[in-house]
Amino acid sequence: MTQVRQAAGIAKGSSLAGLNAHAIEQRVAKLPVMASCHLTRSWPSAVTLQVHRTQARLPGAGRRQLPVDR
Repeated sequence: MTQVRQAAGIAKGSSLAGLNAHAIEQRVAKLPVMASCHLTRSWPSAVTLQVHRTQARLPGAGRRQLPVDR
């Protein structure tokens, strides 16, 4: 999840009110295996990023779903 934190670019101690949630979500969603990201503010001092990875079923993989680059 280090890549997610780096892509989010939220510095410790940042103001929750000043965060551009849409821009953060877009940066994280651009990571190679991410399908989407949703940011939630938890006042007074926490941010939660809910991320969804891209999954695909590949021939021969059976019931397993493997992450793939989009």
